[in-house]
Amino acid sequence: MLDQSAGLHNRRQSARKTLSRYAARAVFADGALSVWCEVVDISKTGAKLSTERATSLPEDFVLMLSTQGSAQRNCRVVWRGNSEVGVRFL
Repeated sequence: MLDQSAGLHNRRQSARKTLSRYAARAVFADGALSVWCEVVDISKTGAKLSTERATSLPEDFVLMLSTQGSAQRNCRVVWRGNSEVGVRFL
């Protein structure tokens, strides 16, 4: 599968910061299901996430960036690969 992130670099509104695989959790809208993932890079407007379940993530979810839930972002998927997704913060 083609990595649809190619070419997006020029359209980004803010610079991305590469992280050392920061652990996070994608929580689905009903709160009943969640998927562990790693934040590969992040900016003010979005992030690239790595997860074995990239294809099963819903279009919209909440990204929990801390175990206490104090840091979270509402996300929308903008591209998908086999094991990575690009999200925009809403």
